[in-house]
Amino acid sequence: MEIQRILTPERTQCHAKSSTKKSILELTSNMLAAQNSSLHATDILTKLVERERLGSTGIGHGVAIPHARVGAIDAPIASLIQLDNPVDFDSADDQPVNLVFGFIVPEGLADEHLDLISTLATLFNETDFRSSLRDAKTDQTLFDAMISYKQEVVHAK
Repeated sequence: MEIQRILTPERTQCHAKSSTKKSILELTSNMLAAQNSSLHATDILTKLVERERLGSTGIGHGVAIPHARVGAIDAPIASLIQLDNPVDFDSADDQPVNLVFGFIVPEGLADEHLDLISTLATLFNETDFRSSLRDAKTDQTLFDAMISYKQEVVHAK
């Protein structure tokens, strides 16, 4: 799946100020619900928190990928956040998180959900990719770093 199909500059935030895992999930929920009248941030937050109870979505290297399935959409929606100060996210490697890629998918898209997690985990495992996101100074440069790196990887294959 092409990231630019689910992520927009409006749902990309550089230099966010969150100090807890809960505040990150709230920010993610608000960003995912923005510009979509069928979504409510509180419903998304509930789903994200339920997912976190199953196990942390902190994948390591300072990255978290909170995600959930919701019924009010017909296509995946994503947000990208770069935090000014890393936050404990109960990650497996005990590293605090400063990059958060949140997404929601429709209830019935189990395969697409898993494919997206796999793609993101591969991308975020790349040191250069994480560095390019952490070096971004504006929302737009953060978005561009996410999109351009993905295109480079796709075109290199």
